[in-house]
Amino acid sequence: MPKKRAEKSGNKRRLLYDLLIIILAAVAIYSGYRAWSEYRTRRIAADHYQEIASQYAAETGETADSAEADNTGTAETAESSGEALSLLNIDFDGLLSQNADTVAWLYCEDTVINYPVVQTTDNEYYLHHLFGGETNSCGTLFVDAANASDFTDDNTIIYGHYMKNGQMFRTLGEYDSQEYYEEHPFMILYTPETVYQIQIFASAILDGSDGFPLNFAGEEEKQAWIDSLREASDIQSEVTVTAEDRLVTLYTCAYTFEEARRLVFGKLVPLTNTDS
Repeated sequence: MPKKRAEKSGNKRRLLYDLLIIILAAVAIYSGYRAWSEYRTRRIAADHYQEIASQYAAETGETADSAEADNTGTAETAESSGEALSLLNIDFDGLLSQNADTVAWLYCEDTVINYPVVQTTDNEYYLHHLFGGETNSCGTLFVDAANASDFTDDNTIIYGHYMKNGQMFRTLGEYDSQEYYEEHPFMILYTPETVYQIQIFASAILDGSDGFPLNFAGEEEKQAWIDSLREASDIQSEVTVTAEDRLVTLYTCAYTFEEARRLVFGKLVPLTNTDS
């Protein structure tokens, strides 16, 4: 009897061992599949946007004078800083023919940010779809559905995913560094009508659960909000911002607490004196 019990016990151990091996193998296979699937999804998105940029955002050698960082942000009063900015030639006719939701193009030199910007009535759709309409978790940069499409609101919000592989709005997370900000103090926003410099003046991780304002009841309310952003900011900027300026908020996820969002705030300054 003791011998039989020992054999049964040994069989049970072997069965448990075999079962454990099967479970571990299944976990490894599933994890490998998930990793491959995520890589493939991101590779598809990267190739998609690289192709779009090559087709519709050509480098032509055109330049514009960079605006002074302390001007009022209006086309009439913008002064040249003396720095020549290389401009892209954005083919909005081509972009609109591919996607009628196109409203802008966002570019930041020496970063991955070189993307079309869209807008639709549903803020969920472009979280999960590429510019061309394919389902993809990398999504597309998009303007808040409640904003005016021509960036004439007090504050226009552009959303984008924080992709760990560096795509989309991942580099917004770098604006917790003064050094990074000083290397990338502005972005260029192209619309069908105007080319703007987005002069960045603040960046912070804030609670996004209640959203952020698009328009204000008056100048005092707007200026108080601007001042609060400077107080919360991880960076220090000499850009002068007043209640008369139009603002852009670049919005992505952060993972420091629930509903945390990394926000980069800039004012819109039309670029003038464009040379062919």
